[in-house]
Amino acid sequence: MIDPVTTAGIGLLIALCVGATVQSWSRLRGRSEQAGVLVALWSAVGLGALALFVWRWINTSDSWQPLHAHVDGLLLITAVLVAALLYLTTTPRWIGVAAFGAPVVLLLLLWSFCAATWTYRPFRLDTLEPVWTGLHLACVYIGTATAALAAVAGTLYLYVHRRIKHKDDVEHLDRFASLEKLESTVQRSAALGFALLTVGLASGLVIMLGDGRAVAPGWWVSPKVVLAVLAWGAYAVLMNLRFTSTFRGRRAAYLAIGGFVLLLGVYGAVNAMPNALEGPNDHDVNLTAPPEPEGRA
Repeated sequence: MIDPVTTAGIGLLIALCVGATVQSWSRLRGRSEQAGVLVALWSAVGLGALALFVWRWINTSDSWQPLHAHVDGLLLITAVLVAALLYLTTTPRWIGVAAFGAPVVLLLLLWSFCAATWTYRPFRLDTLEPVWTGLHLACVYIGTATAALAAVAGTLYLYVHRRIKHKDDVEHLDRFASLEKLESTVQRSAALGFALLTVGLASGLVIMLGDGRAVAPGWWVSPKVVLAVLAWGAYAVLMNLRFTSTFRGRRAAYLAIGGFVLLLGVYGAVNAMPNALEGPNDHDVNLTAPPEPEGRA
């Protein structure tokens, strides 16, 4: 349901995220060393997103299912991603990750605000198997959070690589993680995201084809399916980077960013075409009714 507590809470989180973004970039450029303020702001954003997620879980329904609408999944992604950024922010030589992750968090919060107000659409949990649905939604949203972390690490890799290549302020590069460490983070995050998204795709297929549900003709070429498979393929390549030299370094970073953009495209397609994969319902077309006699008016 649409409620003022959710929209007001997300609005407050957006304001906190803007403040955290400013602090992150100031610290990255050496203009601020107030790490305590930065940690406090990110902690408020992460705990606030988690609190809203739990509040909606308790108040939107009396079932065990925690994900009732797209806004719930976006809040879950935000909480998981902020927790990862907060951990890395307090780790030596990882201060830059918060600066590059902040725009992603801000995008998720803005999208959450939109999903909680103008485009609110609850999931059809009454027509799906609850266990499969919970598994599918949890794997997809948490997998997307890890994919976002891979994209952030990839962006930071490109930033550090560019500074090394152009010898731009190289004396301060010890503030950042090494290129090898960043590449390893991309690979590990992509591997976890790949595993979760694989389970999410498989369980989604079970849900879609289960219980005798009709599917639309040519559903396999729907933008939802095509974008999801492309994103899954991108992370499949990233997961196996240690066995090849073709997609390492900058190519791996671009691939991680591209995979995350494809996942965002999947979410956009799901919201724009919520019933694109479904065939006609029983109340739309009665397949068992006898044909009308010809010539009857």
